[in-house]
Amino acid sequence: MRRDERKPGGEGNGARDALARLIHAAGPRPSVPAEAAQRVKRAVHAEWRQALARRRRVRRLFWAAPLAAAAALVFWAVQAAFLEPPPRAEGWIARLELSAGTVTLTHGSSTRVLGVGDEVAGGALLETGAGRAALRLKDGPALRLDTGTRLELLSPELVQLSSGAVYVDTQGVSKGKGALEVRTARGSAKHVGTQFEVRLDGAALRIRVREGRVELRRESGTALAEAGEELAIDAAGQLARAKVPFSGEAWDWIQRVAPPFELEGCSLGAYLDWLGRETGWRVRFEDPRAEAAAREVTLHGDVSRLAPDQSVEAVLPACAFTWRLEAGTLVIAPQAHE
Repeated sequence: MRRDERKPGGEGNGARDALARLIHAAGPRPSVPAEAAQRVKRAVHAEWRQALARRRRVRRLFWAAPLAAAAALVFWAVQAAFLEPPPRAEGWIARLELSAGTVTLTHGSSTRVLGVGDEVAGGALLETGAGRAALRLKDGPALRLDTGTRLELLSPELVQLSSGAVYVDTQGVSKGKGALEVRTARGSAKHVGTQFEVRLDGAALRIRVREGRVELRRESGTALAEAGEELAIDAAGQLARAKVPFSGEAWDWIQRVAPPFELEGCSLGAYLDWLGRETGWRVRFEDPRAEAAAREVTLHGDVSRLAPDQSVEAVLPACAFTWRLEAGTLVIAPQAHE
């Protein structure tokens, strides 16, 4: 028997022996040049650093995704606080006191023309078109709507303005009642015992305060407007503050839908208080000593067809008084005797 056939696997062992003899005969391998070894070392180190950076990026993305989702949720919640309507009130919440032109009411799937004295339920949408309207919220403030106004009555304490302008007068509202909030897509205005106008023109919002104070709330913070001030937010969201007069052309539209004053049997003092509130005029008697007696004069007649600034021409001369306007102040004086 030959040596390579003595046991199984002999062929494999012989091949390994032959390979060993060949390597031995070849002699030692030349050493790697130092420069080449450094290049290899630098390449391996660079690859290691890149792999480490990739793992860090994966970890950052792992944490960033939940944080981004949380931030988006917070933003949505803030937006929802301004834009999402609350549950609508049950039953009627307002009554139409006066309209100048056609006012339409949409509630659910039905739309109709609103008439004076009609009651408006919670969730109803009012549109004035080319007309104007005056309403009284249930146990709450008076509202006046300018032309081109869309207003949704959500509750006695909350209305949503989509376009146009609404004027709010809180005279006669009990202090225990909640403050009215006028909500728009650009911010929310809440009164503190006041007269004010909120006007939304496209993306621009303007709030003018005639009496008291108004708080403007929006995502970026809160601003407070005092009587005689205006807050304006432009389309870019920039807030500007300015002074505004208490009377004049900017407020004239409000008088065109002022509910009529019951003149018969009331005192001149009560009439002048109403006149000043409707026009924004300050009322002053030229002779303060005669004011107390003059205010007790009893009036007779009907001025229901006259706007407040027009009624003064009929009332004061009939009471033997003259009047003049001086920088927003109505100055009253007795007529001169001939």
